[in-house]
Amino acid sequence: MTQRTTMTNQELLAELQDLRRQVQELEKDMAVQAESEKTYRSAIENIPDIYYRTDAEGVIILASPSAADFFGFDCVDELIGRKVEDFYHSPEDRQAFLAKLAEKGVVRDEEVTLKLRDGSPVRVATTSTLQRDESGRVLGVEGVARDIRVREQAEDPGQGNKSLLELALDASGTGVWDWDLTDGGMSFCPRCSAMLGYAPDELNALGDAWDSLLHPDDFARVKALAGAHTGQGRPLEIEVRMRTKAGQWRWVLARGKAVAWEDGGEPQRMAGVLEDIHDKRVGRERMEARFEELQALGSLSTGVALSTSMDDVVNAVLDNVVEFLAPDLAVLFIGREESMELAGARTTLPTLDNDTFHQRKLGDCLCSMAAQSTSPMFSLNVRHDPRCEAGECKLSGISSVACLPMLSRGKVIGGLGLGSERERDFSAREPYLQSLAAVASTGVVNALLHQDALRHAKSLEAEVAARTEALTKFRNAVEHSSASIVITDPQGCIEYVNPYFTKLTGYTLDEALGQNPRILKSGDHDPAFYRDMWSTILAKETWRGEIRNRRKDGALYWEDATISPLVDPDGKITNFVAVKEDITARKEQEAFLRTLLDAIPIPVFSKDRLGRYLDVNRAFEDFFGVTRGEMAGKTVFDMHPRNFAQVYYAKDEELFQRGGMQQYESKARAAKGRVCHMIFNKAVFSNAQGEVAGLIGTVLDITERKAMEDALMESTERFTNLADKLKDRMIFYSHGLDGKLLDISGGVRLLGYDFPEQVLGKHWRDIAQWSEVCAAKAENVLAGLGEGKDEPVPLDMACLDNAGNHRELLLYPFAVKDASGAPVRIEGVAIDVTEQKDREREMRLLTRAMDNATVSVVITDAHAAITYVNPQFTRSTGYTREEALGNNPNVLRSGMHEDEFYADMWRTISQGETWQGEIINKRKDESTFWEWATISPVRDETGAIAHFVAVKEDITARKELERLKEDVDRIMRHDLKTPLNAVIGLPTLLVEDENLTKDQLEMVRIIEDSGRKMLGMIDLSLDMFHMETGNYIYRPAQVDALAVLRQLGEENRARLQGKDLGLRLRFQDREAAPEDSFWVWAEERLLYPLLGNVMTNAIEASPPGGRITVSFEEQVRSPDSGVQNITVANQGAVPQVIRKHFFQKYKTHGKSEGTGLGTYSAKLLADAMNYVMSMETSDNEDMTWISLCLPKDLKTPV
Repeated sequence: MTQRTTMTNQELLAELQDLRRQVQELEKDMAVQAESEKTYRSAIENIPDIYYRTDAEGVIILASPSAADFFGFDCVDELIGRKVEDFYHSPEDRQAFLAKLAEKGVVRDEEVTLKLRDGSPVRVATTSTLQRDESGRVLGVEGVARDIRVREQAEDPGQGNKSLLELALDASGTGVWDWDLTDGGMSFCPRCSAMLGYAPDELNALGDAWDSLLHPDDFARVKALAGAHTGQGRPLEIEVRMRTKAGQWRWVLARGKAVAWEDGGEPQRMAGVLEDIHDKRVGRERMEARFEELQALGSLSTGVALSTSMDDVVNAVLDNVVEFLAPDLAVLFIGREESMELAGARTTLPTLDNDTFHQRKLGDCLCSMAAQSTSPMFSLNVRHDPRCEAGECKLSGISSVACLPMLSRGKVIGGLGLGSERERDFSAREPYLQSLAAVASTGVVNALLHQDALRHAKSLEAEVAARTEALTKFRNAVEHSSASIVITDPQGCIEYVNPYFTKLTGYTLDEALGQNPRILKSGDHDPAFYRDMWSTILAKETWRGEIRNRRKDGALYWEDATISPLVDPDGKITNFVAVKEDITARKEQEAFLRTLLDAIPIPVFSKDRLGRYLDVNRAFEDFFGVTRGEMAGKTVFDMHPRNFAQVYYAKDEELFQRGGMQQYESKARAAKGRVCHMIFNKAVFSNAQGEVAGLIGTVLDITERKAMEDALMESTERFTNLADKLKDRMIFYSHGLDGKLLDISGGVRLLGYDFPEQVLGKHWRDIAQWSEVCAAKAENVLAGLGEGKDEPVPLDMACLDNAGNHRELLLYPFAVKDASGAPVRIEGVAIDVTEQKDREREMRLLTRAMDNATVSVVITDAHAAITYVNPQFTRSTGYTREEALGNNPNVLRSGMHEDEFYADMWRTISQGETWQGEIINKRKDESTFWEWATISPVRDETGAIAHFVAVKEDITARKELERLKEDVDRIMRHDLKTPLNAVIGLPTLLVEDENLTKDQLEMVRIIEDSGRKMLGMIDLSLDMFHMETGNYIYRPAQVDALAVLRQLGEENRARLQGKDLGLRLRFQDREAAPEDSFWVWAEERLLYPLLGNVMTNAIEASPPGGRITVSFEEQVRSPDSGVQNITVANQGAVPQVIRKHFFQKYKTHGKSEGTGLGTYSAKLLADAMNYVMSMETSDNEDMTWISLCLPKDLKTPV
């Protein structure tokens, strides 16, 4: 208890120290006054004239640097401390000056003689003021002096020679004037004219009207002073204002004296000088005004700095500004947060009073705006100033205003405002106004601090009384507390225990004092427990915890203890205070609740208001794999994965804010890392004060249920997706036992409907035009299902859908039964088999067609096992259908083809391409036969080859005919050559006969040429045989193809004319000229029949009156390489039936004399010479083009 009293006294001491700090801050704020003094000193240091201040004894206490320079001292410090009388040349002058100053208080422009540091005399004009305090006691003298030596020298015409005077006048800008007193005329020198802005002779032209230049206030004074001076004979000296040529008034100093008199002694003429003193006069007036301001500010700052009354400060500031500026309105505001309140006002306007400006919100007028911006604001005409929103000044007739912020440490504490009815530039007095605002700020701060100090002192008195009363109450509370309170010294010896301690432990006060609290140790806590307690309190921290102690009688009890150290101002521990609550009953209750919680099979937990775990039950420990000790004091972020913890934390905070109970689903990581789905149930609990103290919750594992729900949802989703994806193939439906549809899938579009809703509620018979047979069968089956028969029968249903289209469906209905087994509705699926039925019908038709076909059809699987043969196959091969199925088609292999032949066939069809060709096969009876086979692969839905289909035509008879023709050709070629040689030899003998005429010789040559051509054709037929067998040797040479075409044209002229056909030769996109040639690599005996066959084909295919065009073009790739093209174009398209076989042997159509050998032999000849020959035809244009592409050189392939 003693300690508590001492602490209170220390707190009171701290409060007094705080008060001292506030006083020190007050002293710092008084430095604002020093700022004003600084401004004052700055003016003194820069003043050009001599400035000084003395105390009451005449000792100099302040002087300007210009004063030190004037008297010949190095610095101002050498002047300080000296007496002013030491600088007077005559002590009598000093006494006379002091007498005049004591009489008047102020002496202006008094001329006195002083002496410099070296003793030399000097004349000055001084203005001095006697300084007094409020009681009238003399404080000293303050004055300004100006050196007038130059002026006196100028006034004395006897000093120096004339040139020196002129130089002095020129240097000083001084002019000379001459006044004739008899006629009033005045003459001025050019310097005087220039001084007033006139030309040299303009002033003299005024004559006796020169006095119109004088200021009206100065005119009478000049006349009177001039008369007095002339009458007394003394020099004239007067400062007057004269009007310049620009109309402005300018101050000048006029000095002169009478220089001529009448016989009667009346002066006739005066002469003198005129000096421009405007700047000096204005500067002096400003300096005097500033001097007066500084004096007033100095006096004001002294007064307000020591004033403790806010009213005194406000009145002093307002009186000062009224005295020096005489405004029509002066107001002072004190800042209060966002607004300012009026503290005082002075006004000469009857329309204004103090209530007008009682309160100002910052920013709604210039005064508050200046305070808000911490910068002065001025306005010459506030009536038209948009910155001022308040209307009081405007309505009262105020024109010009000045607004100064009052600051303390950069913060606004108020504002000073001035107003004038007439237009007035207050900004000219800004330095004085800012200094005044600074002085006012100092006074206001002083007054406010004094008020705060008084309030604080009263508050401290009340605090001391309250704490004394509280201390008394605290002692009573301790003595009667239901908690055990123990105070020990730093070593742990008991110094105090309250009555409840003795009641709880059984130890009396005397038994406890001086003992160590370990007398209560129960032995249930390990040494680490006590080490933690002592380390905490010795670290000057409070220890809290539950402890089990032993009473004097040996009985055990539980306490909730708080042990705190008491520390003196030096940081040294003086005592330990323990406050302990008996929680034995609570611990017993907790043990009961612990048993109850551990008996609950689901996890249970509790947390405090900060989200820290307080307790968990055994089921929680088992589920999460942690102990309650590991959980205690931890948060969800310490014990759970962050993504889960964020959810738990957010839900906890939501519950704490809302209160009540909460349930939600989330995930949790259980023991061994297993992630489970959980339901959390939580509720808040409150403390004794009704405040939310924490929450308690349970966790229910719903992982299995969630899995079943997910599986069901997935199954439903799969069914929905399946129904949607199969809506073009299936209809899922459900209808009641009455046949009315309850549900139907999107597959209802198969029946011509856009949406399921269009048929719901309708009877199934009404949604389509069912065939009567199908509908009757379906009703019988559905009736059986409705009676409980579990024999669903697939139903083939045919109908016309809602759009009138034929549909065939396969229905699988079944009955859905209730728990008793009674049918409640019919559900099922309807599969659209319309296309399947159509394909089945087509397949049956195709099968019949293949069975009756005259070609063999064989189908194998992907491994070449025969799966189908048609009847023609058995007729052609001798194998029955049963013998062929399952076998490989190689049972027909004749052995007359090389292995590469079959390898090429399999390579082609295995790559998914169709193979065509002639093949020699062997029948069952070992006889061989020729077939033209087309073998194609068939792919399944995945794109893989599933089957091969071979369609084969028996061409044995045709092959025999071809062989017979070849034999005949060979015989004719051999047998015709012998008589043909004789035919060729006879014309040779006839030519030697000289009796033949010219026509007869021409006929003989024709016979010889024709014979030779026929022999060439026979030889060519033999060469073509070698070409067919691949044994021909090509011997190319340069041949003019254009010349060959011209020759062919001549030979076929009769045929062309017979059909009225035109032959057109084009060479490189122009008509061919006689001199053109087109050299190609060829054998002429091969090129001639090649182009001849093409020409013949074109003549035969062209309609009468048509035209045949032969084009020769060359495409150069390089100087030595390229290709050449010869194209023969004729009217008439190639018949469709032979287009694919155009160049095959014996293929012809529509020609009565056609053999099918012309285009075949042409292609054979082209291949032998390495030409590329092609045909293109167009039905739309009714044209055919046969093109030859030739290599330009033998090394370049086409």
